[in-house]
Amino acid sequence: FDEWTFAPSVPSGADTASSSTSFSMPSNDLTATASYRDFVPVNLVANGDFAQGAGSWGLWLNDADASYAVEAGEAVISITSSGGGIAKPQFVQQGIGLEDGGEYTLSFRGRAESDKQVTVYYTPGIFVGDFDLTTEMQTFSATFTTTVGTGRLDFLLGANDADVFLDDISIVEGSGEGGG
Repeated sequence: FDEWTFAPSVPSGADTASSSTSFSMPSNDLTATASYRDFVPVNLVANGDFAQGAGSWGLWLNDADASYAVEAGEAVISITSSGGGIAKPQFVQQGIGLEDGGEYTLSFRGRAESDKQVTVYYTPGIFVGDFDLTTEMQTFSATFTTTVGTGRLDFLLGANDADVFLDDISIVEGSGEGGG
């Protein structure tokens, strides 16, 4: 919010810099109150903060040996043996409805048992980014444009056997930071 604008002139009593203002319209003795509400982006990822446990998420093994659980409000993907490629295993959420041609921002918090690169796709075929996880929890984000509608969010975790910890995963419309 920057400020209110009025045409042809600012009414008496209007505070153009406030997010809420009251003013009088002298020509017809009306008083109006106007307020502004910041736009809150809608997270298109279900259960991205893992408040409902492991629901809405899946683990595709693809010849890897791994499991996942929710501990202390974050997803913990334990990898005993990666399957020999970055896509083995994958932590996924299916059925995320994005608009074809729309711009979106993925954000999440992540760390790993040891340094690890995680690749994220919006499937089918939209590369979102490579993210270098360390042992410290960090926030990551990337803006991408989709050429498909409903798809699947894929975290490709097979670079090595290091366990991965994820939280506050979101996809919001436009560029900028999301929320869990």
